[in-house]
Amino acid sequence: MPRRFSLTAVAVFALSFGALAHPGMATAGTRIYEGREAAALRCANTLALTAVALSSAELIGEGRKT
Repeated sequence: MPRRFSLTAVAVFALSFGALAHPGMATAGTRIYEGREAAALRCANTLALTAVALSSAELIGEGRKT
């Protein structure tokens, strides 16, 4: 069975990778998160990526998506 990738998952990965590739590149309006705030954002991002992966593999029900 061929693997299918969600466009959302690819976009999130691309944006995350771009931010990691240029960590010192802050522009006007960019905020640098540190400490507990940064940890909370990493946790939320991991949960979102997990939900996208489960959804694209059809391993999560409609009731759990909301």
